[in-house]
Amino acid sequence: MIANEFDRLQSMRKTSLELSLFLVCICSIESHQNGTNNIIEEFALNSCFWIVTIAVQKFWQFAFFERYITETKSQRFIDLCTLANISVVLLDDMHHGYYLHCRSPYEFADCDIKKLCDNMRSEGQGIVPSRGLDAIGAPEDCQSFEMFISDTFQKQCRDVSACHLLSFPKRLIIICLQARLTYKNLLSKLYEGIRDPEHLASSIEEMQLFLISFIEQSPSPPQGLKRVVRTSGIVERTLGLVPVEVRGTNEINILSPDETTWAKDYLFLDVTFLGIELDLCIHDFLTYTVIQMSYHKIYVSAIVTYASHLVRTALRRFFGSRNLAKKSFMDSRFLSK
Repeated sequence: MIANEFDRLQSMRKTSLELSLFLVCICSIESHQNGTNNIIEEFALNSCFWIVTIAVQKFWQFAFFERYITETKSQRFIDLCTLANISVVLLDDMHHGYYLHCRSPYEFADCDIKKLCDNMRSEGQGIVPSRGLDAIGAPEDCQSFEMFISDTFQKQCRDVSACHLLSFPKRLIIICLQARLTYKNLLSKLYEGIRDPEHLASSIEEMQLFLISFIEQSPSPPQGLKRVVRTSGIVERTLGLVPVEVRGTNEINILSPDETTWAKDYLFLDVTFLGIELDLCIHDFLTYTVIQMSYHKIYVSAIVTYASHLVRTALRRFFGSRNLAKKSFMDSRFLSK
C-alpha cells in the first residue's frame, strides 16, 4: 500500500497542464486576432499567459484547496505511513537522503475502523505519545528529516543490496551446470531466482534490522553509524553543502529537521515531480513557445507540449516503478499499473 502510494506520488503535479494549455490557447487566439505578429511581442504575451495561469492555480491550491478541502499530498502520505506504522528512508545521493519517521503512536496498526477512530481521538486529546522522533534536538511532532549520511552508512546499505542482487547469478550458474537449458528455460530460471521469496524475505529483514538499529541507536553503534539531530546552518542550506561532521574523519550521520512553512513543502518531495514543479512548468512553457514561433500554429504547439508531457510522465512512471521495486526488494507485480 505504501509503495503504491509513493509510486503514484512520484508523477503527481499541483498544477494542471490541461487547464494551462486550454487557457493559454484561448488567450493566444485572442491576441492573434488582434494582429500580434512580432516575435518578441508574441514571446512576451506567451510568458504573461503562462505566468498568470500557473499563478492562479498555485494560489487556488495554497489558499483554498489545501487549506479548506484537503491536506497537502506530502502530509497525506506521511499520515498514511504513520497509520500503517511504516517509516521511510529515501536516498537520492551518496551522502544525502530523507527520513520519514512514521512510527505509529497506537498499540496496533492492524485494527478495525472503530479502533482506528478511537486511536485518532486519543491522539487528538494528547493521551498517546507524540509522533515525533524521540531524540535530543528533534522538534516535537517533527516527522520529516533531511539525512546527511557517512561513507560507512552508505557502504552498509550497498552491502545489503548487493547481497540481494548478486546472489542470483551464482545460483543460476549452479543451475546451468546441473542441467542443459534452452534459452527460454534459462530466462525462466533466472526470473524464478529473482523472485525467490526466501532470499527476498531475508534481505528485507536484514535491511530493516539495520535501519531500526541506526534510528534507535541501539545497541550502541560503531563509529560511522552514530547519528545526531541538528538544524542545518544557513550556509549549508543556501549552498547545499554536506556538513563537515559527515565529511570529516570522525564520521557522524546527521538528521536535520524538515518542517513546512507557508513558502515551502517538505523537502523529500524533491525526489518527485512535486519537488521540481517550477522546472516542469518552465519546460512546458518553452516547448509551447518554441513550437509556436517555429510553425505559427497554436493547436500544433498545444499538441506537441501535451505529447511531451505524456511521454515524460510515462517514462517517470516506468523507470520510477522499476527503481522502487528494485530498491525496496519488492516484486514489481505488487505495484498497481
